Amino acid sequence: MRSILGILMLSVALGFLSSKVEAGKVVAPLQVTISAERTDLVAREPIKLSVKLQNVSDHSVSVAGIQEITQHNMEFTRIKISRANGREELYSVAPVAFETDVSYDANYRGDTLPPGGMLVYNVYPNVTFPFDSSTGVTGRAFEKPGTYTVRVGYYIPRYIAALPPGPDETVFSNAVELRVRKPSGEEKEILDAVCSGYGIANDYDLGSFDERKLRDVIQKYPASPLIPYAKFNLARSMAGRAPVDAQAIYRDLMKNHPDFRDEEVHVQMGYAAINDREWKLALDTMTELLKRRPELQNTYEMGHRYLWAKTQGPDAVNRWLEARRAGKTVDLLSMQ
Repeated sequence: MRSILGILMLSVALGFLSSKVEAGKVVAPLQVTISAERTDLVAREPIKLSVKLQNVSDHSVSVAGIQEITQHNMEFTRIKISRANGREELYSVAPVAFETDVSYDANYRGDTLPPGGMLVYNVYPNVTFPFDSSTGVTGRAFEKPGTYTVRVGYYIPRYIAALPPGPDETVFSNAVELRVRKPSGEEKEILDAVCSGYGIANDYDLGSFDERKLRDVIQKYPASPLIPYAKFNLARSMAGRAPVDAQAIYRDLMKNHPDFRDEEVHVQMGYAAINDREWKLALDTMTELLKRRPELQNTYEMGHRYLWAKTQGPDAVNRWLEARRAGKTVDLLSMQ
């Protein structure tokens, strides 16, 4: 399952040319739509954009697979940030020092989306890094107060010919405006703890969080709207060595902060259960999420199938695959 969420990284091959596709315009059969979990935040506060890549045509179309979009290097995703002064930058989702051993040839076909089908994934623009091709200088976004306009682009590298909208082309999403203000002393203290494990990585990296700092701010500022981030990162830092304790924190988030990153909390709860070899708990957690969020079934199909095999046996998965190959409309949820 972890591979489906992936770790947001970008390769050094950053040919950031201006897109020939205007923002909001549907190119070929594809449309990109983004939404933000909030539009008002403090500097350095984690912020998530949900991205929907949808086939809006009346025929099937090939697109980059969800693992390629969200794993390895985010080569198929670009983030465009415009500042209030008119300056625009294309952002990568990790420092350019990272490389990947994944390669694609010109005939890469990815996954097939049926008419109306979609892939849903997340990006985290406040932990992206701009890249200046002339100097190689990187820096963190949203460190200063101000107003920012953000778009996400589905980008096809110049060496891939088969996928729409075509080599070196981008389909940009709608625009989301973010208003960033200076943090208070309390907020700064919490964010210092929340960001303690980021290093030069990203919002989904487990990292080596400073558990003492996280516990201190959780105890000191229990009512702060930023505290769910501290709890979330504390649970993530404990999931490998103390999965049961991590699960307790995730349950607390589900109960007391139900609007906080619902999808990620459930998935990380599943990771903690897997670390404890509680396969049924992991499957139940994933199933609960997908019943509430059926639009995520394509995104988490592989992880869900893996957990189903762990609990039901490979023969059950084979029956599901045979039904799919026969052209039947069937999903794992309907077979459980």
